[in-house]
Amino acid sequence: MPLITQRPSFAGPTIGALGALLLACTQVAPPPPAAPPVVTVPPPSGKEPNATTELSPLRIGVYLPLSGAEAAFGRETREGIDLAVERAANSGDIRDRSIELVYADDHSHPRDASNAVLDLSKDPTIVAVLGEVASSRSKAGGIVANKLRVPMLTPGSTNPDVTRVGPFVFRACFDDDAQGRAAAQYLIQVRHRKKLGVLWTTDDLYSSSLARTFREEAERLGATVALRGVLRTETNFSAPLGDLQQQRPEVIYAPVYYNVMPAIFQEAAPLGFSGRTFFGGDGWDSDALPKTAGAEGAAFTTHWVIDVPTAENRAFVEAYRARYHRDPSSLAALGYDAAALLLDAMKRASADTREAVRDALASTRGFAGVTGTVTMGEDRNPARDVVVARIEGGRFRFEGRVRSVAGN
Repeated sequence: MPLITQRPSFAGPTIGALGALLLACTQVAPPPPAAPPVVTVPPPSGKEPNATTELSPLRIGVYLPLSGAEAAFGRETREGIDLAVERAANSGDIRDRSIELVYADDHSHPRDASNAVLDLSKDPTIVAVLGEVASSRSKAGGIVANKLRVPMLTPGSTNPDVTRVGPFVFRACFDDDAQGRAAAQYLIQVRHRKKLGVLWTTDDLYSSSLARTFREEAERLGATVALRGVLRTETNFSAPLGDLQQQRPEVIYAPVYYNVMPAIFQEAAPLGFSGRTFFGGDGWDSDALPKTAGAEGAAFTTHWVIDVPTAENRAFVEAYRARYHRDPSSLAALGYDAAALLLDAMKRASADTREAVRDALASTRGFAGVTGTVTMGEDRNPARDVVVARIEGGRFRFEGRVRSVAGN
């Protein structure tokens, strides 16, 4: 997924799964991982022993990049997962059972992601697996989980191919296709814009996928769409922006990464485009972007923003600040929701087995999470809320949301 928080690049997780796997093959493999740590969260204190609490702990495997190039992403996701499990256990919500999280470090490497899921799956007491945040590693791990019939839920991998590996692999977030459609729906049905431009990176899978689904949905809804593609090596955007200017678009959809936008904002201003002209995707989700000159008023689709006006989000932010003494990131919110979604399925499952948990995940309806309300589709992708954030006063602010369904 292309979420960024206070770091220079997220290119690794957002390239296509096959490309990432091929790239990984050219790299030197890291040393074998150590035995995974186990975190046990007990039920509420003061409970009298009974037949339920005397049962063995519910065990969940988690594989994340806890070291390597993307260790910060793993840390933030783990913080959200730990917080969700702690709150569920403290409330006694999971039948007063202890919950054990068995962590495996994949070193930010697809090969180790496969091995991590294999090791976790060999433990028959582990009934489900959470992970990963990068689509390349989620697909690699998902292939193993599906083959061994272990339900796997990814918190934030957005490439559509991740859940296509088989019936045991699920997604808690929206996918890239759903995000592109949601952006078009929001601009046309909420903002009432009908003349649109698209500026995208033609040799990047994430950008080109969003551009394609946005254009298809926008045209289906009756909008006109002017297209202009650039290469990843592009540093001067005057010519492509000038081409779009001739079409007089009301909004330019720019599903590129946050580190590309400063140059676009700078070169758009002399052509009469303000920040309000631009609309992006979750690749914009970096704390650096709101401080960029010319960004004021720009908006984008994303998974979460800190001021989403729901009771669930306010409780999450308060609990996160109390535990970690700082504001949460989108990755933490996604990790929290994925863990809470899985725990909800485990509570509803007919038995503590992998098949029963898989079936319960598949039957999820109307789960109220921090990042939105989730109903799992037949393709194991959720119908869920897509948040729209606006840059205002040097910060991301909640602007609205749109309901979108993957696969439609």
